[in-house]
Formats: sequence, C-alpha cells, structure tokens
Amino acid sequence: MEKAILKANLHRLIDAEEDEIMLENILVALHGYQPNSTKDILDDLSEKQLADLREAQEQVHNGQFITNEAMKAKTKSWFTK
Repeated sequence: MEKAILKANLHRLIDAEEDEIMLENILVALHGYQPNSTKDILDDLSEKQLADLREAQEQVHNGQFITNEAMKAKTKSWFTK
C-alpha cells in the first residue's frame, strides 16, 4: 500500500476514534516506534528494575543460570503429567 494511502487511513481512523484511552495508547505506540531514535531503553526503567537487571547480569556472570534447553525440558514435564 502506498505511503499516502496508509497515512490517510491512519488519519481517518484516529479522527473517528472517540476513546481517549485508545488514543493515548496509539500515541504511546507511535511515540515508542522511532527507528532512528538514540533513546536508550534503560532510561525508562525504575531504580528497582535497574537493580534487578544488574543482579541478573551478575548471576549470569557467576554461572547462576539455566539454559533454554534445560528450561524447555523442565517445563515439558509440567505438561506431560
């Protein structure tokens, strides 16, 4: 579909939308999609989330993790009982 048609359809849908929450969600979605953005995803994390991330990184560094294959095997048993 042509860019002009896509834009026209988006404008039409947005203009017809009356739900304020839906409009806010659309704005957030469009704002979040910025392919040339230099924004760092970590900037949106809380201090608790950053601390949890640092702890997880340290655990991986120390070998305290489970591989994807091991987790798949573990969870498979949950569904076969």
